[in-house]
Amino acid sequence: MTFIKNKGGRPKLSNSEKRIAEIHIVCNKGDKTRIKELAKSYGLTMTEYILRKCFDENVSFNHVEFLKEIHVLGTELSRQGNNINQLAKYTNTLTIEKRLTPEIATRLEEILLEHIKKQEEVRIAFRTLIREMAK
Repeated sequence: MTFIKNKGGRPKLSNSEKRIAEIHIVCNKGDKTRIKELAKSYGLTMTEYILRKCFDENVSFNHVEFLKEIHVLGTELSRQGNNINQLAKYTNTLTIEKRLTPEIATRLEEILLEHIKKQEEVRIAFRTLIREMAK
């Protein structure tokens, strides 16, 4: 009789631990998309996310996804800052050469006001994220 040596690997699940029962839910596409995005943001599958929410288990914050988003946001803010510096330099050049027209000054003001609004949106988003992390 030949014995096969156990090579290790993932331990077998007991029958009570196996997920064999199915629940079918019906929702609209928007709800499914939202659940899928929420699950992904926590680094979970849809099944794991829904089960944890149903049983009031704490769904932990996905730090890896958060840091990726922060990196993207930081890059975008850096680009915006660079653009503002270029606009300021161009405006100063036009002022020195006495070629700054009211139209250019008005357009520059509009761009800066738009940037301030976006900056406020980013601040609000950060505060919301910090509150979510504290939960």
